[in-house]
Amino acid sequence: DDDIDNDGVLNDDDVCDFTPLGSPVQTNGRPLSDVHRDCRIDLDDYGQLFDQCVAVMGPGVPPTDFCLSRFNYDGDEDIDLRDFAGFQSAFMGAGD
Repeated sequence: DDDIDNDGVLNDDDVCDFTPLGSPVQTNGRPLSDVHRDCRIDLDDYGQLFDQCVAVMGPGVPPTDFCLSRFNYDGDEDIDLRDFAGFQSAFMGAGD
């Protein structure tokens, strides 16, 4: 099988071979919100970054490029509850 986890990234280019089915991934196969680069979406990613991206958002406050590139699951240029739902569906556990 050329793409063992069916994420759209061929095994030779995929740095995370076993992402959960349907989880959005970056071009190298790393899960979208895996900011700690451990191939998992866990509390480490939430506690350190997702909540910070949501906390700085507000009316008239655009998200940073970092937040958009890691947590904008619905592609609408902000970080909101729809993105949190995407993060939840990709969530893999408590962390290290």
